[in-house]
Amino acid sequence: MENLSAMDICRRQCIDVLYTIIMCSTRESHYTVVLEKVHNKKPVSVPLARDCPGCLNLNTFWIVRNQIGTPGSTSVVFRNPYEFLRASIIGLLFLMVCAAASTTTPVVTSTASQSSSVLTTVSTTTPTSTPAVTTTNATTRANRTRIVLGYITSLTRPKNPELAAGPKISGAMTYAIAVINNDTSLLPGYVLAFLLGNGNNSDLTSLNLLTEQWKSGAVAFFGPEDSCEVESRVAAAWQMPILAYKCNDPVVSDKDRFPTLARTQPPASHSVRSILALISYYNWTKFSIIVEQDGLMPRAGLNLETLALSKNMTVSHFVNISGPYSVFDAAQKQAVWDAVDSTYVSTRIYVVFSRERMFAEFLKAMWERGLTNTSEYVVITVQNDMPWNESLSQSLIFQATDFAGNRDNHSYELWRSVFMLINMPITNPNYTRWENSVRDYLYRPPVNLTRSVGDILLGIKVQIPVYAAYLYDSVLVYAKALHDVIAEGKTPKDGAAVFNKLRDRTFQSIQGHEVYLDENGDAEANYTVIALQPMNNSYGHGLKPVGRFIRSIKDRKLVNFLMDIDVFGDNVPLDEPLCGYYNEWCRVAEETNITPAIIGGCLGSLGLILLITLTVLYRSVAVLKTSF
Repeated sequence: MENLSAMDICRRQCIDVLYTIIMCSTRESHYTVVLEKVHNKKPVSVPLARDCPGCLNLNTFWIVRNQIGTPGSTSVVFRNPYEFLRASIIGLLFLMVCAAASTTTPVVTSTASQSSSVLTTVSTTTPTSTPAVTTTNATTRANRTRIVLGYITSLTRPKNPELAAGPKISGAMTYAIAVINNDTSLLPGYVLAFLLGNGNNSDLTSLNLLTEQWKSGAVAFFGPEDSCEVESRVAAAWQMPILAYKCNDPVVSDKDRFPTLARTQPPASHSVRSILALISYYNWTKFSIIVEQDGLMPRAGLNLETLALSKNMTVSHFVNISGPYSVFDAAQKQAVWDAVDSTYVSTRIYVVFSRERMFAEFLKAMWERGLTNTSEYVVITVQNDMPWNESLSQSLIFQATDFAGNRDNHSYELWRSVFMLINMPITNPNYTRWENSVRDYLYRPPVNLTRSVGDILLGIKVQIPVYAAYLYDSVLVYAKALHDVIAEGKTPKDGAAVFNKLRDRTFQSIQGHEVYLDENGDAEANYTVIALQPMNNSYGHGLKPVGRFIRSIKDRKLVNFLMDIDVFGDNVPLDEPLCGYYNEWCRVAEETNITPAIIGGCLGSLGLILLITLTVLYRSVAVLKTSF
């Protein structure tokens, strides 16, 4: 019999009770979790069903682990809000008891939560989940020249703390530098270190950090998050490279103003080229643009309009809707419905730049107008920074707030006319192992993330977003470019030379596919197009990849769409009805119809000819009679 402390017993009993509550509140076997018995470590797969609590008891302790590692792909579905509220209240009480019992657990506070930078020489001991690499530190690397990098992220975000990516991705920075420092073939004679700074989602704070890191000897910068226009301009003045892993701003592609910026996150402008490739594939030349005024989506909409007009296409309507959209804002909801009402008569193809909630409302408004089931309308949208996986085939359709009782075929009807561009799937078979390594480094210096109660008690891990892959890729591709620069006899401080090695370069992403940095240093967007297709599930339908994009080798700006599944068959919707949006072409033909006149003219001509003929005959007969 194993020795269990009072805290362990309380923790495991809480897990058992919480899991029983979840089982009692679940109607269907939507998902599966893996349960590991503590005393023998044997995994058992158990479906979430109403009779599952019968196989659990307080004499057996269970640890709950998610079977599916994809963020957001595993959840418990409740029948209605009341079941969810009941389970939450009871579960919260048990969590409070367990949290009180686990107060002896040591808590490490992040040393990088302030605005100042922390200098870190990587790496320390390697996490158990990482590939075996040589342990390194500043002492053993004393004979190698140190290169300092600046890293700015948002470890905190005052207004929307849940949107701060730093606490989820910063381990990728530490891990990438550890890999580089332990690769004897990459940058021999040099060791990388970095300065960590919390930009706090503030341009002024980021600029202050950038200056501080520059004064501390940083020769290249990584970050900041979301907006990088100002920081990239300053780095250009210093002639130092700056690599963006979470900056979707199309403005910084202008190399006259931002000559040293490279981005491993594909910018929104690249989605615009793919959208136009899809539109051109079906020979559509007229469409309307609907934009939620949030983040950089308005710029993406304007960029699409500009590029479309340059290709002699027609943008019938451009509608801006205030954002960020909230389901509780009646005015915003009305604005979405007004956008449909004011455009649907003279539009057949829509391009929508918005977040999930506004897009769902837009589809609902179209459905209420009877537009989604006419086979005449098409809605194109983009889901950036979310690699495709099969679990999204239903989760993209259903809203996160939908309970099991609200999930029916109605939700699928809304998606019948939708094309969604989404990042191509991750193909690296070791990607989950890489995520575990990034997660392990989050709890090590300099990030020193504090483990949550959910992690300690239930093993609820920090989900690693795709931005971590962009960050990791940016450090690796920078190191390879710097290696080439040094091999040519130049110094790491030659920012222009480093950027020239970054542009027009192909590298292998940690996600598994090749990524091309174009002549502007922007990563190409690799999109898959998904649409509603028949599927073998309880609803009979789901989202599936139906096409993809390829770029010309000779001209990387030239994007072509390749269809893998024929969505429309012979009934491809038209961007304008044959008779026009208002039946104007057919009405003009009716008003100017000359067929009766032609028929009348022909009959009149025949009558005249007959009359002349009869007159000639009559006179001829009269002449003959006179002669005799």
